[in-house]
Amino acid sequence: QELLQMQAAEVMSQARQALQETAEALGERRAWLPPWTSESQVLQAALVQIATPEMAEKGMHQGKGQETHVGHWLEELTGGSDGSQGRLKVFRNLNVGHKKGVPQGIKAEVDALIVEQGPEPVLRAIVECKWGLSIYGDLQKMDLLLKFLEEESDSGIAHFLDSKSELLVKLTKDVEVKYFLGMLPEGEEGGELERLLRPSVLRQEKCRMLQGAFAANVAAACTMELVEQPDEQCPIVELVLPEEQVALAQERVNLFLQDLEERMEQGRLSIYVRMA
Repeated sequence: QELLQMQAAEVMSQARQALQETAEALGERRAWLPPWTSESQVLQAALVQIATPEMAEKGMHQGKGQETHVGHWLEELTGGSDGSQGRLKVFRNLNVGHKKGVPQGIKAEVDALIVEQGPEPVLRAIVECKWGLSIYGDLQKMDLLLKFLEEESDSGIAHFLDSKSELLVKLTKDVEVKYFLGMLPEGEEGGELERLLRPSVLRQEKCRMLQGAFAANVAAACTMELVEQPDEQCPIVELVLPEEQVALAQERVNLFLQDLEERMEQGRLSIYVRMA
């Protein structure tokens, strides 16, 4: 967060100048924004509220509390404080090991693995812990990780690393993914899948649609309007996307939800929410 604040301060004057030029060009309420505004990290930052140090400290405290809570949950799941019972054992905080490295966009670390012990240990489940609700994008990265492990593992054996050793586990087609969330969406009650995913879906799809808006065939159909803000705050550019682009985003979300529901019915995905 401190790095993001520092970077934002460095480009503030450039941003103000670019927005001023945009305002002057908005004769017909249409204009091109400078190229750097279409970069993924810029759009992501624009959709994230930069927290104060106090909020960051609170978030860190909540995250540690959630890790402790998940630790107790794992102990109950496996039946012992040593993380093992019978043929199941839990391994925590692991990185994905691969000699060529993990490609960008793929989940490179996991909070825990549940492994069936034996002469040839078998991976039964991947456990992910989230204090917040950033599950939509994380699920996509998890899918890419499972595909990567299946395609790149030697003879069906996946490699994971902790700070001291290497863990080799056999892959199967029925590896379950378990998500443990620390909260429900603000103002929402119940655990329906749509409500649970809505905050992270909106944030990620907004960013994706913003990036798509800079394509030549889409930009011509977009309408932009500059909204002045009080107290010398940075002006806001409102962008209205074509209906077909919004429909495509809705179709992506619908297919994603349908796939999730099928996986949950098949027992390949479980989502747990901390209620108290």
